[in-house]
Amino acid sequence: MGRRILPQEETAMSFKNLSVMPGAEMICRITNRDRGVLLLHGFMGSPFEMKYLAERVADAGYSIYVPRYPGHGTTIEEMSASDAGDWYRAAREAYLELRSRCGEVYIAGLSMGALFTVLLSREFDVARIALLSMPMGLPDRKVYAAPLVKYFAPIIYHTPEQISALNRGINNPADRAVHVSYYEGTPVAQAWELHKTIKRARAALKEVKARTLLVQSYGDETIPQWSLDYIDKHIGSKEKMILRLERSNHVVCFDYDKDAVAQAVISFFNS
Repeated sequence: MGRRILPQEETAMSFKNLSVMPGAEMICRITNRDRGVLLLHGFMGSPFEMKYLAERVADAGYSIYVPRYPGHGTTIEEMSASDAGDWYRAAREAYLELRSRCGEVYIAGLSMGALFTVLLSREFDVARIALLSMPMGLPDRKVYAAPLVKYFAPIIYHTPEQISALNRGINNPADRAVHVSYYEGTPVAQAWELHKTIKRARAALKEVKARTLLVQSYGDETIPQWSLDYIDKHIGSKEKMILRLERSNHVVCFDYDKDAVAQAVISFFNS
């Protein structure tokens, strides 16, 4: 019998000439059949931004799975051929794979990964979730023009000057320099897909019953600052913990406060 192909690998095979950026590869380390954690990365990001947290969680005794969504971690042009349905299916299949091999599975999601965490928590009986930098809106109002603009400019590319000026959602220069993500532009239709996913997650909040850890930084320049308060007010969870950070930007699990985030997630999952 040949090697069993994981769902994430099957998804990757559907793309021709797939070349994954170094560091953006999926991470799957199932060593403990009792406890597992699914870790979900953000929009235009890759498993790399979850790697530090995943390794800390694995060291704490959990099996881990960090899937890579279709169109992520390859090329921005390839991403423009995918949509939120593709991304969520990859997250869902990864959850089911991990759940089939572990007695209990928790989920930690960053940004768009947090939106998927909410949707998965509503669909399945997830006991604990961690929502990191979860957006409840997009500050750039130009996204509302995306349904029209996408026909004329599928990708809006940045100039070299714009790229060099990007903070990339990370304040720590050392972490920012090695982060694996797309910075050369924005796929327009996919930005609208993110907007629609935010709306779906907002509608699903009241149905979430999992114990929830909410994490957001006061220095987050990517999402509205009121996001965490909105989630806290509308989520159906009866048990919640909140961690507010001071030094990090949007990618809280790979910035100045990454150790504090890792410790909070592990303590919360262990409690």
